[in-house]
Amino acid sequence: MDEMIKIEMRISRLVKKIFPIRTAIRIIDNRDKSKRVLSLLDNKTSFCNIDQSNVNMFLKISKIIRPRVSQHVFKVSIRARKSLIKYEYLSLFMDERYLRWFYEKYIDKNVYRVVSEEDWPRIKKHGIEPDRDPYTAYVGKIKKLYSLLLKLEKKGFGYTRVWGTQVVDAEKIVSVGIKDLDHPYVDFTASYEKVNYYRKNKGGALAGSVKGITKEIRERKPIISKNEWKLVNELYNWSLVKTSFKNKVLFFNGSSEYFETAHFQMLNSGKDYIESPFGRYEHFKKIIEKRIDVYKPYLEDKDKFYLRAVKKFLQVK
Repeated sequence: MDEMIKIEMRISRLVKKIFPIRTAIRIIDNRDKSKRVLSLLDNKTSFCNIDQSNVNMFLKISKIIRPRVSQHVFKVSIRARKSLIKYEYLSLFMDERYLRWFYEKYIDKNVYRVVSEEDWPRIKKHGIEPDRDPYTAYVGKIKKLYSLLLKLEKKGFGYTRVWGTQVVDAEKIVSVGIKDLDHPYVDFTASYEKVNYYRKNKGGALAGSVKGITKEIRERKPIISKNEWKLVNELYNWSLVKTSFKNKVLFFNGSSEYFETAHFQMLNSGKDYIESPFGRYEHFKKIIEKRIDVYKPYLEDKDKFYLRAVKKFLQVK
């Protein structure tokens, strides 16, 4: 018999003898939560039907068992002993049924993108194209507008906007705007609350930003040159056309293979991005098994992450 199988059988008997799981549960929590877990154990309920609080309880139990196991001396190598402890912990957490449940709950769901109805005919025909910049003809002019705004700020213009719950100044607005112009990203969200926020920005965030800046300048009439007034009026009229179109919400399935090459952007993490766990199940399993502790907090709170497309999307609904 393989050495690891022997150890596994030995450790199973040992754990039941020196530290029964029932005792571990009662030590951790004597309240209703422990009773629910005991009931699950008695009924041999599959991981697919265990809610997240109970999964966390199993993990706490595992952490208590592990040091007890490691203190015991077996007539096997230290390496084999460490492998067993790791196996005992991961087999509990990475049960195939649990991974299936996790995939169906967090990955095999809708993700969304808000687009202008002006762009819908092209998207319907050609799909989502991350490399295509819809603002190419106006990039130079919009950057000139940003430069004008920063010049006015130095003279005390004081332009601000509210983004969600955050008040941002002109410098922040320009910084984000230039980044969007230089890198025309295609982002997706799993949060329908964010969809409701984005769909209010008719014509897209950039067109709305240009409209806000030019409208403010026209109303407050600062001292600027004729060429600068010409630029402001041209972009104002352009933004009026862009923002006259309603927005459309596109639905995509998180299990689509197109998301396997996407960047998983973790908001306020200090990191650029990590590999996307979205896509087909085998891809998800390969990515998530190694770093589920990293992904889990973000997947549980859909407002904390978004997916940045790299590959062209053909399936649009």
